[in-house]
Amino acid sequence: MNIAMITNNYKPFIGGVPISIERLSETLIKMGHNVYVFAPSYDDYNIIDDENTIRYKSFGKIENGFNLPNILDRNIEEEFHKLDIDVIHVHHPIFAGNIAQRLSKKYDIPLIYTYHTRYEEYVNDFKILEKIWKISLLNSGEKLKKTTKEKLIPWFIKSFSEKCSMVIAPSNSIKQRLVEFGVDEANVKVVPTGLLEHNFNYDDKIVNEVVAKYKKDKKYMFCTVTRLAKEKNIHFLINAMHSLKNDFSNDFVLLVIGDGPLKSELVNMVKELDLEDNIAFVGNVENDIISNYYRACDLFLFSSTAETQGMVLSEAMAQDTPVVAVKSTGIMDVIKNGYNGFETKEDVLEFNKAITKSLLSPELYNKLQKGANKTADEYKCINIAEKMCSIYRKSVLAYKKDIKISVRILKRLRA
Repeated sequence: MNIAMITNNYKPFIGGVPISIERLSETLIKMGHNVYVFAPSYDDYNIIDDENTIRYKSFGKIENGFNLPNILDRNIEEEFHKLDIDVIHVHHPIFAGNIAQRLSKKYDIPLIYTYHTRYEEYVNDFKILEKIWKISLLNSGEKLKKTTKEKLIPWFIKSFSEKCSMVIAPSNSIKQRLVEFGVDEANVKVVPTGLLEHNFNYDDKIVNEVVAKYKKDKKYMFCTVTRLAKEKNIHFLINAMHSLKNDFSNDFVLLVIGDGPLKSELVNMVKELDLEDNIAFVGNVENDIISNYYRACDLFLFSSTAETQGMVLSEAMAQDTPVVAVKSTGIMDVIKNGYNGFETKEDVLEFNKAITKSLLSPELYNKLQKGANKTADEYKCINIAEKMCSIYRKSVLAYKKDIKISVRILKRLRA
């Protein structure tokens, strides 16, 4: 098959959507398919792409490091027209979604949409929306904010989904959320992001270097991998480490892997809480070596409540690293309490209790490691890609059938 992936963000931007697209594309290509990724340009980077990546113009960075795509760039359709595409897979409902719907309609090609992002949880982070709420009449800003989160965004997702042949949810809990938005349950399939072979591999030399650099004389080392942004709830995790230090021991270090707009604020918070000896900001780590960081750590900690799936959780589990995370949609589909880790309420004491419980019983910890390994096996990319291929094929066949029926009806009407 010839498959077009259309996205608002892609490498070198670091985030869950680019990683998901790259893994699925790479595996589909190995299976013999042609995958073309239509992605925005990044003027700040000297990007060397392969022949299957097609860049379109963007207007530069907006909030939170995202680029604003130029959906009217002529290069998009000029390149698309050459490729004889069978199916379009879009990863955002706006901007990329506009491009995908236009091409789907014009070329009579089925459109698949993956709901990667819980947009209703992100509205507070966009300053332009805050300005609209603040200047709204009759001091109804809070009411308008609530309406945006609870009604406008669900309506928009439902409306966009109805124009797609199939909607992909990364987890069962997210599928349920889409159904609550009004999306037809029969039109939603669950397909998580898969794990590549390198996610299961590690290099002892690099692992030892990570331990020597960060763990030093500490007894335990934890890590989290996340964008340093408001919706990722890192403040909670830092507060939890502050409490852990006071109530448990000072004998641990947490590696915060990733970057983002809140980095300076979080660094200052760590200083104020006297946690500089316990929390290290590592920055971004390349995907092909990050497995060594997971391997070096005793636990993977996660505090975000705005996820559609637990991608970094399964990555950690591929290195036999148990997880302690705040319970939320997406997360609950990966963690099985007492089997591969623990999920807790957004409560510092309960979160830290799960950490200490995992560490202080060698028997339990060994059980969690084995469970983590078995869980990761279920996410191997080849299995995910095969499932996605089946969805593509069925969508293409159903779409062609619908077109034939529509043509017959049109002919009868003209007769």
